[in-house]
Amino acid sequence: MLVIYMILKRIRHIHNTGQFFKTTMNTPMDKDFTKLSLIYGLNGFGKSTLSEIIRSLKEKNGALIASKRSIPEKGDSSIKLSFAQDFTNSNREVFIEYTATGWSGTVDNLEIFDCKFISENVYSDFEITHEHKKKISALILGDAGVLIAKDI
Repeated sequence: MLVIYMILKRIRHIHNTGQFFKTTMNTPMDKDFTKLSLIYGLNGFGKSTLSEIIRSLKEKNGALIASKRSIPEKGDSSIKLSFAQDFTNSNREVFIEYTATGWSGTVDNLEIFDCKFISENVYSDFEITHEHKKKISALILGDAGVLIAKDI
């Protein structure tokens, strides 16, 4: 079995998706990603939209992009991403596009570590559900804590 890992090299364009009305080359997004790329910005500037774009490609789910269509822009969303087998050889780029008919290709082994990932996989104190409450005393530190937990 041959597994080829593809690396996101560049966002070629994003049109009519979230805050990205007409983002093309020769803009601040006209940069290659590196092995470690940090995306930061104020709330409402498109970080979650970028995560949803990658999640849409991973899950082959165009509805994720359709739900992010820009308002009041007219027309369908379109996205073009550039992938490569490594960061040093841009000559072997593969372009995958999203149009109204869906994604033109797929990329295996995509992972997105965002708020949704944390919410689904890591317990935090942002939200306490009934399941969390049932387990809230599962971690007790110190002898005094153990004695109190036994009394409870």
